[in-house]
Amino acid sequence: MNRVCKNNLDMICLNAIAADLSQIGFSKNSKAYTYMCHAIFFAMQDCNNLYSISAKVFTKVAQFYNTKPANIEKTCRHALDTVYFDGNICRVNDVLGIKYLKQYEKPHLTTFISLLAEKHVIKLNKLILSRQKKRKLFKSTLKTKEVLNPFKMILIKKPSHELSL
Repeated sequence: MNRVCKNNLDMICLNAIAADLSQIGFSKNSKAYTYMCHAIFFAMQDCNNLYSISAKVFTKVAQFYNTKPANIEKTCRHALDTVYFDGNICRVNDVLGIKYLKQYEKPHLTTFISLLAEKHVIKLNKLILSRQKKRKLFKSTLKTKEVLNPFKMILIKKPSHELSL
């Protein structure tokens, strides 16, 4: 998975996606698990085209694995059907964070990928904002430490009559 990751945030996103898929009930040993992880990750990167997942995202995953997009889609659809019929739909709703799916509805593959991609885009944006706030706070504390640094105070020349013990 780390061939796709360009930075630390990408690795955090892939790990979060993998954790969600395993929590839903996908088998970690199947190809569909890795295909779905990368499909959701590529859908996150290209948020403008969430509705053209089968056209763009599956082709990117197919190029990454040197296979056909139809094979990727078929494998992912089969794994989603297996999870739906074997697993609990309430668990899928809990992972998605919404009550989107009803007990008798089977989720469509592209809607499933787009919902998980939107969820992880929101998580990623929150993480980026919290890191930016920490950086600003750290920079502001560095500025105050530079002003209050006692070693720099010695270098400031003051008239001798102002110094009193």
